[in-house]
Amino acid sequence: MGKMEIGETPSQCAVRETKEETGITVEPVSMLGIYSDPGHIVAYPDGEVRQEYEVMLIARPVGDRPGANDEASDVQWWRPKTSRPSISTRRSGASSTTT
Repeated sequence: MGKMEIGETPSQCAVRETKEETGITVEPVSMLGIYSDPGHIVAYPDGEVRQEYEVMLIARPVGDRPGANDEASDVQWWRPKTSRPSISTRRSGASSTTT
């Protein structure tokens, strides 16, 4: 999972993170939604505690090929409304609690 860098817009972050994690260059076309669970709290070893949220964008591929790398052990294309692989939302080095 990535994070937005200082000075980036959410769309720029999505393009960069998608390229880093999948090898694919994308163009965001719309926003799907913003999601959070108030009961999902993440606590880091350094003492930082936060409630995170996700900004989900819809994008179209504009270049390159998908490929595994040090951030993604597998990259696949799948069609909407079909079975998708389970997605892990747990960050390494962090623990999560649900209240």
